[in-house]
Amino acid sequence: MGYEITDYKITFDIDEKLKNNILLLPCDLKKEFNGEKNILYTESSISVLKILRKQNISAEFAVGTPADSIYIENRSIDWFGPALFFSISVLSQNPMLVSSCINIISSYVYDIFKGKSEDPNVRCSFVLEDKDKNKNRHIKYEGPVSGLKNIEEILNGK
Repeated sequence: MGYEITDYKITFDIDEKLKNNILLLPCDLKKEFNGEKNILYTESSISVLKILRKQNISAEFAVGTPADSIYIENRSIDWFGPALFFSISVLSQNPMLVSSCINIISSYVYDIFKGKSEDPNVRCSFVLEDKDKNKNRHIKYEGPVSGLKNIEEILNGK
């Protein structure tokens, strides 16, 4: 299991009403595609958005909408997940939300790789708004999907 914790500066404005949701963060806000600047998300973003909503977890794209974004497809045996942003207000309303999201994503990835790999490799990241330091903590994870359970402790500050 490999993870890295860094500070994360959000370079765009997040609408206050969106902060009551888990937000999927874009990879790039100004990606050129066919001569136009577009918002770029990982290919798995729409699927993650749908599975979170199906489990009654409020989730939204941080910038733009699924219809006006473009998606990067990473060709690899690994699963590339979107960066998920948890605001202080979301975490204070539901302290078990991180655990729920990790379990939902783990189950989803296991289902995708069923019959192909027992413990598929994932690459994803989580950004938590930090109430004490006025910074955001960015936790990048790369490793087996079974290791995501250990990330939960890091996300919860243990």
